[in-house]
Amino acid sequence: MSGQTMAEDVAQRVSVGLVVVQYGTVRWRNEAARLLVEPYGDTWTDGGSPLELLRGMRRDGWRDTLCWPSPAGGTRWWQVTCQALDGTDPAVLYEITDETARYDHDAESRNRWRLSRLEALSGMGTWDWNIPARRVEWSDALVRLFGLAEGAELDYETYRSLLHPEDVPLVETTLAEALRTGKPFTYTHRGPLHVADLRVLWGGVHRRRRRADAHAGHRT
Repeated sequence: MSGQTMAEDVAQRVSVGLVVVQYGTVRWRNEAARLLVEPYGDTWTDGGSPLELLRGMRRDGWRDTLCWPSPAGGTRWWQVTCQALDGTDPAVLYEITDETARYDHDAESRNRWRLSRLEALSGMGTWDWNIPARRVEWSDALVRLFGLAEGAELDYETYRSLLHPEDVPLVETTLAEALRTGKPFTYTHRGPLHVADLRVLWGGVHRRRRRADAHAGHRT
């Protein structure tokens, strides 16, 4: 295997996307670069949107973060380095790393932090009920409002046990109807006396494709 063949074989196997552009046209790209765009409805040829995104970048090896709105929907986040290649014909090499998973995780963390702050300031809490898994995820604020231990395992039966006995039929009838129709709902019920005299909850149920989730906000 010649040195040039070996170098190209290595370039095709690395996880970083490599794209060579000359005179506004992609002259070469590796497999990782193809996987950056084709699964999301675009290509590197015919002046596709990924190539337009890269135009105008500094060519001195400076690393930049670019946001690419893919045709398939959603946003992809790339870390991109651009540098000019040696030679008589002008060409540039783009090195692209997909950072979408990290950015999405950071965004979710920031959203959770904002929700936590809003709940703490307003004296409210939220819960997410995964119907098929019979699992209820409570926000930290709601756990504190009900006087439960941090990190407690929660399910619908736990929530039901916290209701005033006289309010159980109302809640179950309301939830059953909401799950049947997929329509939003509201209800008021009393909570455990050791927590407070009265708790008012409002909520909405909706279906996400094949999954039904229940969301409720809680306030005193």
